[in-house]
Amino acid sequence: MNSTANKIDDQLALAAGLTAKTNQLCLGLESGAADILELVTPTTADLLAWWFGEDMVMARGGSAKGGGGLNFHAGQKQAILNVIVAHEVLGAGLERWTLLDLYRAALPDALLTGTRLKEVSADKHGHPKYCLKMATGTGKTWVLQALMILATAQQKRCTG
Repeated sequence: MNSTANKIDDQLALAAGLTAKTNQLCLGLESGAADILELVTPTTADLLAWWFGEDMVMARGGSAKGGGGLNFHAGQKQAILNVIVAHEVLGAGLERWTLLDLYRAALPDALLTGTRLKEVSADKHGHPKYCLKMATGTGKTWVLQALMILATAQQKRCTG
């Protein structure tokens, strides 16, 4: 692999680590038997069942393997699940959730690469920060809309 490819892989290390954790927690999501459903709020669990449960996916014209019809495609689904795991599962119980905390929870060894630890410890990263790296035309707007619906539903449930 050339140095440019190594640099790109290195820059996406957190995404790869988070995706691996997310995929592990979401095994069985389509059938309603995933670990993630016990780790998120009831509102999030309900939305996950609505968005990704096999019955609902099929009702919207999708296939048993997911996607198709009026459903999120695999990349959109992964982006939504990664944000939920980063924010609601890995960040649970912390009063203040930072980029450094996300690295520590998802891929601590990546902090040993170059000056990454110094960089992510900077004050400018002292708040929740998520990046959705998706190509143009792959549905980032739909992902962001889903996350806004989730945030609104969470707020409604909390405030009544």
